Amino acid sequence: DGMAQRLERSKNWIVKQALQDWVLQEEERYRMTLEALDDVDNGRLIDHDAVTAWADSLSTDKPLPVPLWKPDASASGWAAVVLSFFRADSPL
Repeated sequence: DGMAQRLERSKNWIVKQALQDWVLQEEERYRMTLEALDDVDNGRLIDHDAVTAWADSLSTDKPLPVPLWKPDASASGWAAVVLSFFRADSPL
């Protein structure tokens, strides 16, 4: 009620807006997941140890840069899926 009054909108309008925003967010998440899975299918992966070291460094005074895929590097695990959410062009 309070939000509806502050925005001078009906509760139904607020719920409709929230659902529209959620659907858009889920569609973007799904698109990014498919893109990440394509990276995995095509061998564009990042070594698990590099990702772990990066993640561990985030709570330090000198965090490491986000590890990047290198065509000549062998990688294992699902690091591509995780890191696709941290790319510079990611909206999330």
